Amino acid sequence: MPDLNEWRLAYSDVTLDFGLLSTEFPFSVQVEITDADAILQDLGHPTSDGAVFGKDSLGGFDITFTLTTVPDFPIPDNPWRTALDLFSSFKTKWRADSIRRIPGVYATLTNLDRDRLVYGRPRKIAPKLARVRKGTIEYVAVFNTNDPNFYGATEKVALITPVPPPAGGFTTPLVPPFNTAVGSAELAPTDNVGDLETWPVIAFHGPGAAFSVELLDGGTSLWTISIPDNVKFDEVLTVDTRPWSRSATINGKPANGKVRGTQLEKCQIPVGEFDFRFKVRDESGTAFADIKWRDAFASL
Repeated sequence: MPDLNEWRLAYSDVTLDFGLLSTEFPFSVQVEITDADAILQDLGHPTSDGAVFGKDSLGGFDITFTLTTVPDFPIPDNPWRTALDLFSSFKTKWRADSIRRIPGVYATLTNLDRDRLVYGRPRKIAPKLARVRKGTIEYVAVFNTNDPNFYGATEKVALITPVPPPAGGFTTPLVPPFNTAVGSAELAPTDNVGDLETWPVIAFHGPGAAFSVELLDGGTSLWTISIPDNVKFDEVLTVDTRPWSRSATINGKPANGKVRGTQLEKCQIPVGEFDFRFKVRDESGTAFADIKWRDAFASL
């Protein structure tokens, strides 16, 4: 059965499972999770008591793990060698050398029991060597997140693949009921069952022109992202609304000037059920869009 102490660090091609006694890297005490950093813009009165509260923003938070090596039994000669080797193996992966030198690249840290993850980087790690000669090293490893939320470990995807449209283009919603005369779709769950609004990543796949995706709450439009220019058959224009990578790219290159509509910082998916409306002009009938998101939570 899943256990609350099952954690997984992942980045590039590296995966590190730890926490359980059955792994090489078990906990000696339970995990510690701090509150998110507060970024406050309060103003004090220059001539009297009191303050005017300004905009409160939240940064990331720290997740601290205290782990230990477990000596072999019967205790071998020079038991510290095994302990030091185990710590070195863990630290090699915790340093995350393949991503830590690249701005904007992050690892994920997932609690497998809760099926929730955070984005950020593994940072500080230090051993306590008081009992190393007995084959035991306790060590503390800290993961810094890049925003205040936990996210669902399972990514949700809404995909629309239209059939050839009539002259002049078509409009096809991504969720039922959709108009089978002008489009069809393979659908992933189209809801956010978390505690908080979450951030979508939208990819427009050419060929086509006048692409747009609109989020609807009932009949009310919450936000729209549109691409007025052409997207060629071999191009994918991706709009990433997540705060830590907020951008527009076309085949990986900057494309901010091609995006119109709502400011990206306002393009969130609310809690509950929702609808997407997709539009494009495409004579070939092969253009499509996919939208990816993770449910967002205030805590583990």
